[in-house]
Amino acid sequence: MEAGHALSAVIAAFGAGLIGMALMRLPRSRIAPVVQLFVAAGALWAVGDLVAATATEMRWKVTGVALLYSGVIVVPALWWTIALRWAEEAGAGLRLGSKAWERVPFVFAGSMWLVMITNPWHGAFLTPVVGGRNLYEPMWFVMAVPNYLLIAAALAVELAVMIRVSRREVRRQASFLIAASLVTVLSNAAYVIDESTINLTQATLATSSALLVMGMAREGLFGVMPTALLDIAADHPDGLVVVDPKGQVRFANARAEALLAPVEIQPSGSFLETLRDPRLRGGSPQLLHGDDGGPWAALSRPAGVLFRLNAGHGRWLLLRASEVSGESGRTKGYGVRIIDLTAHREAEVRALQARRLESTADLARAISRQFQGSFALVQSNAEMLLAESPERPGSERKLARIIEAANTGSELALQLQLYTGTVGTTRMVLELSEVVRESCDLLTGDVPSHCRVAFEPGEELLPVQVDALQLRHAVFELLMNAVEATARAGGEIHVWTGSQRIDPAALRLVWGAEQPAGEYAYVRVRDLGGGMDAETEERAFEPFFSTRGKDRGDGLPMVLGIARAHGAPIALDNELGRGCEVALYFPLDRDPEPGHSA
Repeated sequence: MEAGHALSAVIAAFGAGLIGMALMRLPRSRIAPVVQLFVAAGALWAVGDLVAATATEMRWKVTGVALLYSGVIVVPALWWTIALRWAEEAGAGLRLGSKAWERVPFVFAGSMWLVMITNPWHGAFLTPVVGGRNLYEPMWFVMAVPNYLLIAAALAVELAVMIRVSRREVRRQASFLIAASLVTVLSNAAYVIDESTINLTQATLATSSALLVMGMAREGLFGVMPTALLDIAADHPDGLVVVDPKGQVRFANARAEALLAPVEIQPSGSFLETLRDPRLRGGSPQLLHGDDGGPWAALSRPAGVLFRLNAGHGRWLLLRASEVSGESGRTKGYGVRIIDLTAHREAEVRALQARRLESTADLARAISRQFQGSFALVQSNAEMLLAESPERPGSERKLARIIEAANTGSELALQLQLYTGTVGTTRMVLELSEVVRESCDLLTGDVPSHCRVAFEPGEELLPVQVDALQLRHAVFELLMNAVEATARAGGEIHVWTGSQRIDPAALRLVWGAEQPAGEYAYVRVRDLGGGMDAETEERAFEPFFSTRGKDRGDGLPMVLGIARAHGAPIALDNELGRGCEVALYFPLDRDPEPGHSA
């Protein structure tokens, strides 16, 4: 007996594990919560049967019986509801749409549960027997007969679907449902009428579980899709939606839902109706009005369909559908891919900008080295001539102008070196928030009266290993750039410092995507000056490019060069009409004390 009980427990755990794995893949739909409740009721049945079968005291016997019948009484009503909803999803066209068909069985189950739970007082349901079969009383038969009839009715629905629906996958799903039902009913009935002396409840439930899981894994029962496909689809960078032949949604990954926000993709809802939702405020004539042979014909063409999305900031989406055929060649559904063309274009622009900046940096690096040496030579020779020449006013003025021009050239060469990040650095550990605060204080006199700098420092210490002069220079240039952008319209300039763990490869960066993931301290400067147009944004970090007049355009390029020298990723978030934000991310240095040389 003990070996049999142990085997029953193992079999029950095996069945629970199978069903648990399947439920993890169950998509959101009307049938999903009923299936989950059905599994919970089956688990109560299995646990209660095991407790009742192994009980050596009446109190444990009564507890096991209560658990067992709490599951048994409601299982037929749940199975009947599953059959009805599955038939509806399969498109069988059964005329059982009234809510009463689902509600009445649950009302009956609830009344029978009250009879069962009060059995210790009236004894009309059954008489528990420790170590043997329970004795069935009249109310037990009042419960059992309608429940067996209800399961028979569910079998009839499944057979009707198999006959009415010609799709092979639906018929195969029906065969798994019928097999799982018959195994459970026949085994239980044989035990009840004393044809079987062995309680096979655990083995029966495990077998039924295995049949249901096979139906889910092989035939997509209850809308479950294969594990590998779900994993791939969930992580795909494009939106993916799977629909049945009628266009009803069976699966949508998170990216698809994000692209079509604020409209929610409804499970089992019409995908085309989702695209026609007025909240998207966009669309395509081929999708909205069914031009050129219908929407699915247009979506299935190699070129796909362009969809203008005006919700949010406005985007262009490309939708392409691929037909999914079964073994017989019949259409089983469509896989729809949603490509964000606007995001692709932005990525191309960023890649082009990065290539342009790198090529400009290479050119600047070569020129600055040559110019630095040439100007130094001119300056030294001019100074020697000035020292050796007799006092002639004309010669002195000319030599002074040569020296001044050489100094200017040297400074320009130094700026180019700074832009390329090749200027030497003397690094020490500083607290980032303190440096930013000092820069904000220095800027006070240069801020127009109708502008205000709002600084929000991070709550924790932010030690970074940097060149003190270069860091202050970079922060000051960011602040001055924001002041100039805000000067006309006025308003606040927001400055934040803080820390976060980032993976630069996953961010939209101007520079630094190749830097390692880790903890970074950041300084972010945001202005409300109206932002930059597309051309200005592309060229914002090019040396000597400016929209604010002559002899400008060295601020952001210098910031980029300092970022290069420190291995600090730099990001630009620009929104035309609203403002611009520049963020610098410095690797955190947690070990040394701030202020100590590295």
